[in-house]
Amino acid sequence: MTQQLLKQVFEHPPTTLATCFGVGLTPRAPGTAGTAVAILPVLAMQSLPLLTQILTVVAMVVVGIVVCDMSARKLGEKDPGIIVWDEVTGFCIAMIGISIEPLTVILGFALFRLLDIVKPFPISWANARVRGGLGIMLDDVLAGLVTNITLVIFMSYLEF
Repeated sequence: MTQQLLKQVFEHPPTTLATCFGVGLTPRAPGTAGTAVAILPVLAMQSLPLLTQILTVVAMVVVGIVVCDMSARKLGEKDPGIIVWDEVTGFCIAMIGISIEPLTVILGFALFRLLDIVKPFPISWANARVRGGLGIMLDDVLAGLVTNITLVIFMSYLEF
């Protein structure tokens, strides 16, 4: 990691936020590190009413579109790997309204990461076609939604 990259991240507030205060600078698997960090806001949101959880992630998406777009432009890349705000937001979406238990967090984490890495349709479509901050965010928002729906079905099937 170069001094120039550190300067770009920490002297540009949108990039500082987009990297989750440097978590995205993790040398291996920054997306996984970002998802792991997302467990903290997921735990914090657990006690909030469902509507408040939804409004919180909507705000995270809106902020993410802006800061991810500004950061990508600053860094001169389409979707810089150091940006992890999209993973944090996506995992928060994945866990909206889900009972937070060790099993649900592990399953949600694993499924979200799998979907984010493999990018099946429609996630792959969004990743290939949508640009800018919206494009950076959209594939993770979709992965979060698919994860959430899958967890809801899984939990209702097991009567969890």
